[in-house]
Amino acid sequence: MPVPAFIREIELKEKAHNRSRIALLENAGVDISQIPSNEIESGDGDVLRSLETWYRYLDNLTNRGRADLVNSLDDLRMRIESWRSDMALQYQIAPSVVMAEHVLFSVAYMTATLPADTKIQDDALVAVGLRIGNINTLVGYLDQWRSETFVTKKDNMRINDTPIPLPDDPFHPSAPWKWAEYKPNRKTALPSWEISYNRFMAGEHPQTIAMTQPNGKPIQVNTVASHLLTALTNGRSVPLRKVADVMPLPTITEWNLLALCESQTNIDVCDNPKTCGVNGSTFTMKDFLVPILGNAFASKEASERTEAEQEKFTHFMSLLNWYLALRRVGYTFNHE
Repeated sequence: MPVPAFIREIELKEKAHNRSRIALLENAGVDISQIPSNEIESGDGDVLRSLETWYRYLDNLTNRGRADLVNSLDDLRMRIESWRSDMALQYQIAPSVVMAEHVLFSVAYMTATLPADTKIQDDALVAVGLRIGNINTLVGYLDQWRSETFVTKKDNMRINDTPIPLPDDPFHPSAPWKWAEYKPNRKTALPSWEISYNRFMAGEHPQTIAMTQPNGKPIQVNTVASHLLTALTNGRSVPLRKVADVMPLPTITEWNLLALCESQTNIDVCDNPKTCGVNGSTFTMKDFLVPILGNAFASKEASERTEAEQEKFTHFMSLLNWYLALRRVGYTFNHE
């Protein structure tokens, strides 16, 4: 029987889409020969997705005027490639055996987007497939790049640098947050947060989870940590201290600043997020953080923000993830 016309049309569209994905990478200067031929033909695969994630990240930084960071990221990639070449020579094996191409880009992306004041874990690298004995040297290179590239900026408002206290044992909420939503993914039958949570509770490090996603695209470690806090608001037991190892906690001063935001904006973060925002609108982090960031910042489009403004916003958004999750499950402590 002849193939129906609509099937042919779908196939042609898929092929055109696949060609455009390859063309975008070629235009970015990618050596297409490093992508397996079966991925080029199908237009999908781990290497292709890792490359796309990396180059979209670079493109986003370029559009924000961060040529300095883009150059630094090129240096990061070359440092990883140099280590891989050295190990290949030392052990007389192919570089791809030391570290597969898609793993290289996943490691680079994880390193570049890791929260401040956190270290690369060699166990996480072993779990993504590195088996060479000299992984400690690679970890040292990655941590050195981070220390050279990112300077930890402590805001003057950090009067009390004591992090908020957490229990030693996993914290189990008495009930899920009233407005928590459970939305399974059609392909996996589970929400993304639950996949991360299950892997984490099975012993996988968040850095490993970030680098080895089911769809082949690496994600940020902060995203994995946010998944775990979402699990908390869905009533799951979470070892909060382990989450704090990869996503820094608010200090007591910062927690009090966020509590001040809740008071001054009259936004009850425990209420329905679809209606608890300003004047009954949807809750947004930008509106909530106005007392800290200022009205001028809130009125700006993302493209108009200075780098310092964006860094401060990103910092407090990460802290707000903690604040929202703990407030919504009724976690209390003395924060005087």
